[in-house]
Amino acid sequence: MPDDNEQQSGGFLKSAPLLSAIAALVVAAVAVAGVFLPEDKPDPPPPPMLGEIVEAQAGTRNPCCTFSVQVKVNGFNNRDCLLRTTLISSADGSETPGDELTFTPEADADQARADASVSVSTAGTYTVRFVLLDPDGVELDRLETQPFPVGL
Repeated sequence: MPDDNEQQSGGFLKSAPLLSAIAALVVAAVAVAGVFLPEDKPDPPPPPMLGEIVEAQAGTRNPCCTFSVQVKVNGFNNRDCLLRTTLISSADGSETPGDELTFTPEADADQARADASVSVSTAGTYTVRFVLLDPDGVELDRLETQPFPVGL
């Protein structure tokens, strides 16, 4: 009659194929899960925050002056961006604030066109500066017109 050690050893040896089969199933399940389950991927980076004044076309000059301004912005979805206009006298460099327009992009990449005005009370030669600001007031872009004459 076998002693206790032999019985335990024999019982273990008989269950070894079963344990091997279970281990193989576990390894296969983990491998399949790794192939078919989505990995934890980091969120894509936010779009870069950029802004550009594409163009400023002169419109009416009497009364002076209206400009059609096109801007493109990226990364500011539903956040207000500001376009500030300033009239600059070529004679003495004095600056007069003009319109301040608010653009609220409706997508991460968006563009808009609007009319901006500056008022001139004295005949002379002027330049208009357009400055595009992000929602925090940081300058994104600026554009200045060529000097132009205004006769009143």
